[in-house]
Amino acid sequence: MGKATNAGVHAGTGFEFQKHCALFIYLDRYFQDIDKSFFICFEHYDDFLFAYLNDVGELKDIEIYQAKKSTSQWGLNKKLIEPLLKILDTIDQVEKDEIQKEKDYKALLFFITNGYIKLTKNKITELINAANLKVPFLQLPEIIQEDIKEQILSLNKSAAISELTKLNFQYIDIANTAESQRDQLIGMFGRLFGEKVHDHKAAVDILLSKFRSVELTFNQGNQSRLLDEKKRITSGELSDCMSIITEKTMAFELWRTYANNIARSLDISMKERNSFQFYLQSSFDLFKDKKQVQHQRIKEFVFANDFVLEKNYNDLEAINDLVEQYKKEHHGSLPDIQLRAAIIAAYIEMREQNV
Repeated sequence: MGKATNAGVHAGTGFEFQKHCALFIYLDRYFQDIDKSFFICFEHYDDFLFAYLNDVGELKDIEIYQAKKSTSQWGLNKKLIEPLLKILDTIDQVEKDEIQKEKDYKALLFFITNGYIKLTKNKITELINAANLKVPFLQLPEIIQEDIKEQILSLNKSAAISELTKLNFQYIDIANTAESQRDQLIGMFGRLFGEKVHDHKAAVDILLSKFRSVELTFNQGNQSRLLDEKKRITSGELSDCMSIITEKTMAFELWRTYANNIARSLDISMKERNSFQFYLQSSFDLFKDKKQVQHQRIKEFVFANDFVLEKNYNDLEAINDLVEQYKKEHHGSLPDIQLRAAIIAAYIEMREQNV
């Protein structure tokens, strides 16, 4: 089975590099792409792709990546040409894909690697490395372009020649071992978000887990299809992940600041504190699950009573007000400690939107 029609990942290992590359790209563009509608797929036409949609859900731009980890330098030889042929073949597959496309949609191909690329012909050299991260095929010296074309033709792949205009060579400055790559991503996350996120390691783990959930999903009907929503991670889902990550940090800070006062005010004993912290953190995930009726009701109540921000002088007063009012108006099945935790979590979300 060719890479372009890969029907799913048959093993959970060996694909760390492509996930780490994709997360690196996502984080690198985070603020640039924050308002864009897109989705990411793994093992779908090639190693991974970013597909950008317009306001009516049509494909606007697609970037298809072949990610190759390397401990040695790439040169102008068969070792490089063979993977290039695989990615060049994906354009025809995307053209035939059933997804609705803009009339002038754009497709770009990326050969991305953590090994330096040194392309040399007749003493003319093009380097793709830490000082020169990305080079489109059309910006290569003409003699190197022609050599690549000749090598493709020698393998009887003339149809691929026309797709070279879409090809880009990209260097990614990331380590070779999965553990070191992950450490770099944690550092990158920390530089981007700083104190807005309490646990950078946990945040990276959450995002990688999201990637892994679709990577291990098999394609429907043994075919790659961009309309297959089970193979997508959408920008909306990633935005939800980021919201949960930042909200959990706010909950941690609120608890750290007011732990004793909250515990005394809401009758949380020392023995219950660890459980309360767990319920507080878990509430943000449960708010995203529409099947959690009790948590949905609590969140709706808190958002409907945002006047507590005007009525009270600090967070603790506002939270106490909400807890007392909710108990007067509602009778649910949640244990009291979970109810209080959920109200605080909903308060944090509401306050973030209103202050």
